[in-house]
Amino acid sequence: TSSPTNPRPTTPASPPPSPIKNEADQASGDPGKQFLAWLRDGLTMGRLAINTPQARIHVVEQGLVLVSPGIFKDFDPARWNHVQKRFQKLKLHQRTHDNMNIWTCKASGARKQALMKVYLISKTEVSELGLTLPPPNPAVNLLPMA
Repeated sequence: TSSPTNPRPTTPASPPPSPIKNEADQASGDPGKQFLAWLRDGLTMGRLAINTPQARIHVVEQGLVLVSPGIFKDFDPARWNHVQKRFQKLKLHQRTHDNMNIWTCKASGARKQALMKVYLISKTEVSELGLTLPPPNPAVNLLPMA
């Protein structure tokens, strides 16, 4: 249907193209890939906080850390657990020395410290995702795993 405000016919509510490696990733229906597209898009467009005290995403010396399960709950509050499992299947994150998915980070603020459970995405993977990151957050450090 054509109208003065919409000069050419379009399919109903098609999402705007996003700067992701493979457009099929987003349309695949895989919640892990949809999460990744949301993450990439949110970081590229500045919609997701990074390196702030309340952020679920931080840059560390080793790469990018995603606070779990918070980041997955932000993406899909109802199905976050499923999304997290599908994200793990993409094998973008680095495992700990004892083959665990989750790392521990220490965040140090002016008045308090906190431990966060995180996924670590290495610098290599981050650059393959096409993300440009700010410098590491000096307040967040990945704890060495035994």
